[in-house]
Amino acid sequence: FLIPANLFTQVSKMKKFIFKLIVFLAIIICADSLTGNLYYLYDYVKGGEIGKIHQVMTKAEGDIMILGSSKAYHHFNSKILSDEIGCKVYNAGIDGRGSLTEYCFIKGIFSRFYPKVIVIELTPGYDIYKNWIDQSMNFFAPYKHKYGLDSLFLDIDPTNNIKMLSNAYQYNSSI
Repeated sequence: FLIPANLFTQVSKMKKFIFKLIVFLAIIICADSLTGNLYYLYDYVKGGEIGKIHQVMTKAEGDIMILGSSKAYHHFNSKILSDEIGCKVYNAGIDGRGSLTEYCFIKGIFSRFYPKVIVIELTPGYDIYKNWIDQSMNFFAPYKHKYGLDSLFLDIDPTNNIKMLSNAYQYNSSI
């Protein structure tokens, strides 16, 4: 039984490679966890789509909630409605959003309170394109466990179960 002379150096190189691989994976996992734990910063985002979505999902309240796309956002004036009707009106319309956004908003709103009236403006064209659906749902990834949106994410993309294991992916799906 002969042992090649370079076998021990090959084993030594393999051990170094495995060690480096384990260290690399540990660094990736730690970076992913730290990135995901920055979710609390969403509380400080006031503008843009992320700020509005976070506001509606966690804090917004009103006797009348208006949901929909840009038509809801630009055509319903909350202040005028509030003054005329005499109750609190919140306009949660966001440009270019469809029924999936409204569904997610309703899940978030109903987890906190039940408004007297919900006005839903639907623009069917926004729900046609798969690319738009994936892009639209990425904004709701941080809320999927809290508001029971898991099954919706799996219906849209069966690989979301694996992708959502990454904390960083939940807040930035372009990674």
